[in-house]
Amino acid sequence: MPHLTQIQARYAKKGVHVIGLTSLDRYGNDLGAVRRFVAANPSKMGYAVAVDAADPRAYQGVFRGKMAWSYMAAAEARGLPTIFIIDRAGKVAYIGLPDLAEDTLRQVVSGAFDLAEATARYRKICDALPRFDGFSKNLADKHFEAAFGEASELVRGPFHGDPQRLWMIADAIVSPDDPQLSPGYGIGLSAVSRAAQLSRYGNAGILATLARAYFVNQDFSDAVRVCGHAAQLAVDGQRDALLKDLAKYKASVKSAQ
Repeated sequence: MPHLTQIQARYAKKGVHVIGLTSLDRYGNDLGAVRRFVAANPSKMGYAVAVDAADPRAYQGVFRGKMAWSYMAAAEARGLPTIFIIDRAGKVAYIGLPDLAEDTLRQVVSGAFDLAEATARYRKICDALPRFDGFSKNLADKHFEAAFGEASELVRGPFHGDPQRLWMIADAIVSPDDPQLSPGYGIGLSAVSRAAQLSRYGNAGILATLARAYFVNQDFSDAVRVCGHAAQLAVDGQRDALLKDLAKYKASVKSAQ
């Protein structure tokens, strides 16, 4: 929410309108709850909030709304948060995480956005998603050799220009709590290093994973450096978690001396 508020403030004079969309459900998210939530978070929600028109169908068994079907389902979007950027011609220019949308938004606003190139790139990513599912299943089933092989090919191939999927691959691999994943630590580091480069080292979540990748690869100094930068970019509870990680990485530096 704070990130979207920042985007709205930054681009308001350039004709950008940020709209947060929610849908009513049977779990307590009624119109009154939405209004109370918005009213309780004025500094975090400096953008318009809309309620989706009801639809009896539920996309993924959860999202009951007409926009959920015309956007989320049509794009086969897999979860929240998902942001769609609509250009001045009414074409979808971006589908993905809000934190990684600003480069595309900047290009759309400036007139430099290449819709044909972006469409071809997105289709290439979508065509590779079954392989990503295979990677995830192999990892869950502890078929590590197959999982790491698939991950390596995806990182070097169809996902090479996609920070979101690179981040997801790395985040799944670089866990210090499971030594069985250690043969894949190098792949994870390559994936998240590329994701950080593509996101201009401006995404706290990606940098947190990059710091963890350095840590599991025993590059403690770089873990400290990157985690410190991530903490500066982070907001609210994310910063607190990163500061705890930073303390752990600094302790590792001292232990290694």
